[in-house]
Amino acid sequence: MLISCPTCNAVYTINAEQFPEKGKKFKCAECGKIWTVMPDDLFDIEPEKQKITPEQTEISQPLAENNPPENEPSETENSSLKTTENEDENVRKMFEMLSHDTKGLFNDGASNNKIKKAVRYFKGHFSIVTINFILSIIFFIFLLFILYFNRYDVVNIIPRTEKIYDKIGLESVYYGRDLKFTNVETKHITRKGKHFIEVFGRINNEGKYKSLLPPVKATVYTPSGEVVNEESKKFTIPVLESGFNSIFRILIENINDKAEYLELDFIPKGEYVEKTDEKETEKTK
Repeated sequence: MLISCPTCNAVYTINAEQFPEKGKKFKCAECGKIWTVMPDDLFDIEPEKQKITPEQTEISQPLAENNPPENEPSETENSSLKTTENEDENVRKMFEMLSHDTKGLFNDGASNNKIKKAVRYFKGHFSIVTINFILSIIFFIFLLFILYFNRYDVVNIIPRTEKIYDKIGLESVYYGRDLKFTNVETKHITRKGKHFIEVFGRINNEGKYKSLLPPVKATVYTPSGEVVNEESKKFTIPVLESGFNSIFRILIENINDKAEYLELDFIPKGEYVEKTDEKETEKTK
């Protein structure tokens, strides 16, 4: 069967037996027009039957010398036969070319076939159990990714998870974050003939996360910037919750009468442990 483009009148051949009743979208290869072809739009070319009138059935008897033999066609008939054969050959070639071009014209069918092939391939190589197992692994990896990069928020919401992170060696509580010294005061004290500087005050946690409470280091300087003495203090409370504060008190021996400046700071992570280990080794010697 044949169809014709409504824009450029290009003609295409299709298989009428496989054509759906609801119609199908078609794209013209000549002008790019896309339209819906219905079964009623299909047509066929039938050779026109030549109508012969009764007058034409009467055969006149021309002179033998002017007419060719009865079995041999005339020159006019030969030329008409050749023209008809050439037209039929051109039409046949055109339809052969169109039959090769109509494979990719039905876009919906081609895309559906690709999807069906992909689904068949996937089903053929992977079973339902395998697919569920792969999806479970992907979900588990995604969950671990979230729990790792958001561990501080997780511990802040569910404090019990801190022990789980500690067992696998992951830090889940910030070290000294959002901690500030407040209400700091100093006093001069003399004990057993020695002069000490007493420093005391509060440490506030002004952040929304709880924080590990680092040791505090107090350093005494001279006006010229020379270090006179320093002392560290470790707290018995390891963690300071959000919005809470802790009291600290440090005694520093003043071994220089020119000491005038005092600096408070938190010891970086790991530094305090190293210093305590050095002191213990010196005592054993």
